[in-house]
Amino acid sequence: GIGPGLLEKFRNYLTASSSKPPDQPQGSSTQDGIDLNIASTDELQTLPGIGKSIAQRIVDDRDQNGPFASVDDLARINGIGQAKVDGLKGTAFVSSSTSNKKQEDGGGKKSRLQEQSDVDIPARKTLLAKYQGRPVVRICSWNLERFSSEKAANVGVREVVCCTILKNSVDIVVIQELADTSALQKICDELNNPSLPEVQKCSKQYHGPGLWKCATSQAAGRMYMGNEFNGFLWDSSKDISLRSSSLLEKSKKTGKSPFVRRPFLGFFKVQKFDFVAVSVHLKATGLHNEDKDRLLAELARLPDLMEAIHDHLVGEEDILLLGDFNLEPGDGGFQSLADLGYHHILPADIPTNISPSNLGGSRSYDNIWMANRTYKTAYTQRFGAIRGQLTHEKIPDGWSWGGTVSDHVPVWGEVYVDRDLDRGSKVSVSGIAIDGSSSTH
Repeated sequence: GIGPGLLEKFRNYLTASSSKPPDQPQGSSTQDGIDLNIASTDELQTLPGIGKSIAQRIVDDRDQNGPFASVDDLARINGIGQAKVDGLKGTAFVSSSTSNKKQEDGGGKKSRLQEQSDVDIPARKTLLAKYQGRPVVRICSWNLERFSSEKAANVGVREVVCCTILKNSVDIVVIQELADTSALQKICDELNNPSLPEVQKCSKQYHGPGLWKCATSQAAGRMYMGNEFNGFLWDSSKDISLRSSSLLEKSKKTGKSPFVRRPFLGFFKVQKFDFVAVSVHLKATGLHNEDKDRLLAELARLPDLMEAIHDHLVGEEDILLLGDFNLEPGDGGFQSLADLGYHHILPADIPTNISPSNLGGSRSYDNIWMANRTYKTAYTQRFGAIRGQLTHEKIPDGWSWGGTVSDHVPVWGEVYVDRDLDRGSKVSVSGIAIDGSSSTH
């Protein structure tokens, strides 16, 4: 007597125990020890003889010189002699899949970098789309609304998410509201090895073979009945790499963050162009706007965050701020961000919410803000909110079917990648923090 619709009604009131909670970050620890190429500073400090300062040197060396080929490479780091290297060989390792790749986690607050092994997927190379004769990358932001592994297991959900990405030629997806650390991998797996007929069709018709990879943050904050995570998803076959990723650090002075959910930062390299993607999910105003002051307080700290990134990555001028702002871009709360030279690319008259009863939407909360240099020299002036085919007959909608995959639609923008005009050289986004109690960073 309990059908799928009734089960969906009870879902939030049911729990199931397991030996490992789904939202427990797995990091880079394995039964064989710590993988030096993806370990965070916290994980590195669990190794014998490795303190905070040496752990940071390991991460900095990895960011500047690329992945370690072997544990012996640690000997090039100040403070690590050969005796210490030999002592680490039983507890640290360099996996073959990470030692020959250019992507690494940025340390600091660890993100889980998830990749298919070379055995599962052969090397693939595809081309970026072109606009006006120049290569472009299309970047999308999508709040997937409590996106758990259980939700990702729904056939309709996986089909809608994957086909939306493929049909709209999206190359990088910045995702908010992940409910655990494994959900995004299910989408990555389906994109790389399609099992659903419609996804197989979309892959052949719109995209061709890609090599998708993903990274999931640590818990950025809390959402309804659990932790919330952020994620990045990108097609590495198009010469796209995530060089580092990290949550915004908590203030060293207060031990707190000015954001209910800490922003997730990623340093991307696409052909000649590199940029920082900042994923945000700001505080909701509440049903009767009772929390709007808290939202406005978060908005007021965004310029501090942007300036902290500029100060940390000296010379890096290309920054994209993407996500769910829970407020329309014309609101006065964004004025300080605009005064800093940032531009939103979706106008306020384009709704970004959706529901089965209101497929056209009514509010414009999701957007992409670009730094002035990016907006003027790299932005193609093409953008959009993807609204078609976001429902599916196998997605529950209360007591019925035909629900939407999320109450947000994906929004996208596009930049040219055949040149990079800034002078930035540092790629690590770890260690960035702003003081949570003042307007300085």
